[in-house]
Amino acid sequence: MYKNLALEILAGENLDELELISLKQMMAMVCGNLKYQGAGNSPTYKEFNQFLAVSHLELQRAECKALNLQNCYTKLCVSLLRYTREIRVDKAFLEAGLACKGGKQNNMAFVILTRYLNLADAIEDAEGAAALRENEDFLNTCLLYTSDAAD
Repeated sequence: MYKNLALEILAGENLDELELISLKQMMAMVCGNLKYQGAGNSPTYKEFNQFLAVSHLELQRAECKALNLQNCYTKLCVSLLRYTREIRVDKAFLEAGLACKGGKQNNMAFVILTRYLNLADAIEDAEGAAALRENEDFLNTCLLYTSDAAD
């Protein structure tokens, strides 16, 4: 139930700050309860801890955007690319690419926006999924370079 709720909130088109705050508080309570019960090393705890991290990063990203802190906003958008199993992969790459472009990091923006186009093709067309598997731009990074969007 908690996982479905978290996925539903994070998949939203425009993330509402109050929903993100509530999600972060809920995930902190779930993680705290799991840790208290001795399940601090369980896969369930790790999964909910990922949702806690994502909700925290999303909140920070929204705050940096509101305060016009472009450098910090760009770094947070790129950091969120690590969590494409928890958030919409196409939206994450688009926002990170546009943030890099706005932050005058044109080389990084080019790579990330190219990846976004590959993802968009894969989502629209099954033949576009081959481009995701052949793409080696993210092979030696902590970012996921394959995605469920291809399947």
